[in-house]
Amino acid sequence: MANLGKETDKGDKGDKGELALPHDRREWGLGGQGGQGGQGRDRNFTTPNTLHPSLFTTHCSLLTTHSNMAKPDPNRVVRLIPLVVGGLAAVLLLVNRLLTPELTVTQARSDVLGAIVSAVLILTGLLWQQVAPRLPDAVELVGEQRFELAPDLPETVRTELAWASYLLLTNTVTRSLIVFYQGKVLLRRGILPEKAEVTPGAIVQRVLEKHKPVYLVALSVYPGRFEFDYLPENTQGVICQPIGQQGVMILGANAPRSYTKQDETWIAGIADKLDVTLFREQGAGSRE
Repeated sequence: MANLGKETDKGDKGDKGELALPHDRREWGLGGQGGQGGQGRDRNFTTPNTLHPSLFTTHCSLLTTHSNMAKPDPNRVVRLIPLVVGGLAAVLLLVNRLLTPELTVTQARSDVLGAIVSAVLILTGLLWQQVAPRLPDAVELVGEQRFELAPDLPETVRTELAWASYLLLTNTVTRSLIVFYQGKVLLRRGILPEKAEVTPGAIVQRVLEKHKPVYLVALSVYPGRFEFDYLPENTQGVICQPIGQQGVMILGANAPRSYTKQDETWIAGIADKLDVTLFREQGAGSRE
């Protein structure tokens, strides 16, 4: 496959729910002039040849770096509460003791109890700062980095697919991505095996029929995992996200239980955007 240019980090990256939005077509995997595309490894696909010179060779390291990035701790404020309350209580006890002209026995006992409670709260807060949630065990997926597009796609669709796949691969835990629409594969990107043919199994067929997403949090425990033979054999988690009425986006992760609710919301939004573009450019399918 042709080398893909370096995926730069020029986009506006946000932390809490903001996607890194690339501003340059070359960052998505397409060249500046668009893509007529060269011949890919499979006769049914083309690999863009108008690509920025070294994108593909560094794409793997970019995804690895993203997978190792620590996500913000949602319980950070909760962990600070005992520390703040204990410290504040200790200060108030000290001020009260200094401002008391005559110390009574009962006040002395209250001060001792208050000091003990404050110390316990401070110690609890310090311990909570050291406790971090255990991250899911990630694996190295079996396969090669690929970026393949169906050869007969309009330029607008090619650009939209490149944009969407770039966002998903660099802003979520997704490592493998396939777009299946109207009975054919439009896009294969990420770490994938040699097999390019997608035959919808029971799970994907249900998504196509009911138009409801399915999230397999730990693929290895599901009997239906064998239908995803077009993904890396050690894929840990899979999301099947419907694209309108006639398509599905299949995303694979390298760690179980790694997609968050926020990830699922982003994936659904991007799938809706693809549906609009595909419906307009391909002129088929029914949308609500």
